[in-house]
Amino acid sequence: MGDRDRAIKEYEELEKLQKLFPFPEYGIPCLNRPKIHVFLESGNLQDRQAGFELIVSKYLSLYRQDRHCYYRDVLRKWKKRFPELDLDIPESEYGAVILTYLPRNNVDAG
Repeated sequence: MGDRDRAIKEYEELEKLQKLFPFPEYGIPCLNRPKIHVFLESGNLQDRQAGFELIVSKYLSLYRQDRHCYYRDVLRKWKKRFPELDLDIPESEYGAVILTYLPRNNVDAG
């Protein structure tokens, strides 16, 4: 349990940095993954449920705003590994980071 507690503390420090410095929006889902993995791997049922809630409330919701194929693959792996995790994962819209700056279907191109 010490590793879990240490990992959570490290994640809290990361959250503080997120508040102090601007991070590229396309990378924000990656910043949530360490905490999700700690919860999923702890072996504690309550932690696993907390991990599921983070996947749905943070990771999936961020993915829906920025549908990169990398993040979709991560969600699909979690869904396969944890069948009890009910996820509706939309198709990705792009696969290269540079495309984050171009208009997509859900953005008015003018």
